[in-house]
Amino acid sequence: MSDNITYTEAVRILRDAGISDAPFEARLIISTVCDVSLASILGDPDKTYENQTLINAIKLRATRYPLQYILGEVGFRDCTFKVTEHTLIPRPDTELLVEYAVTHIPNNARIADLCTGSGCIAVSTLAERPDISAIATDIDPETLEVAAHNATKNGVSDRLTLLLDDVKHPDRISEYAPFDVILSNPPYIPSMDVKGLEEELKYEPHIALDGGDDGLDFYRAIITHYIPLLKENGFLAFEIGYDQEKAMLLLAQRHSLKCQIIKDYGSNPRVAVLTR
Repeated sequence: MSDNITYTEAVRILRDAGISDAPFEARLIISTVCDVSLASILGDPDKTYENQTLINAIKLRATRYPLQYILGEVGFRDCTFKVTEHTLIPRPDTELLVEYAVTHIPNNARIADLCTGSGCIAVSTLAERPDISAIATDIDPETLEVAAHNATKNGVSDRLTLLLDDVKHPDRISEYAPFDVILSNPPYIPSMDVKGLEEELKYEPHIALDGGDDGLDFYRAIITHYIPLLKENGFLAFEIGYDQEKAMLLLAQRHSLKCQIIKDYGSNPRVAVLTR
């Protein structure tokens, strides 16, 4: 590749690398790196950009490195989140969990967000519900630094406490109990399936994807350790995989819990709500 590039060339490079929406991604990268409007890019697709940062970004995306990591941020609900290789990239599927939480959390509640990652669940929920406060935990201190940045960026840091804690073996969060609501998008992909994920996911933190042999390790641990931290009328809400509805219903039954499954807009099971 030369020391300059056009939009047309960028599209070709990304398309050759197997990027399904190469034109959109090329425009987004050029617009972000070069600070030009999307309209101007389309208006002159053969304009030459002499920008080494842009060239490097296109090269990197052609390796299937995630677009969101290249851009450094992603939109989620009405917020914008910084993302790094220490955080899972927030996805639209998770917005359903936040949508349910925002409309069902009681007034002036205190909630917990387990495996918080970028903080997208806790931060966006707090942003939409200014009457509540939250505790958010993660096992990685560098991940918590990103979550702290995002809490400040979105104006909710005064209502969010971040804890370094192992969700499977918690030793700090009980100090803040009881909670009205507990939310979590834990790792839920079976270990054997992680290796077969699309190329982009291989760059995301393995620890945030691998849910153990059957994908249920974190659900079992959270139900065991955290149901006792809920208020009597509280609820625990998980994001789940599209094929985990039956497993979640059985798991809830074994713990004498009620379980409501909420489907996403594609009619796939997406959120499990557990109550006593």
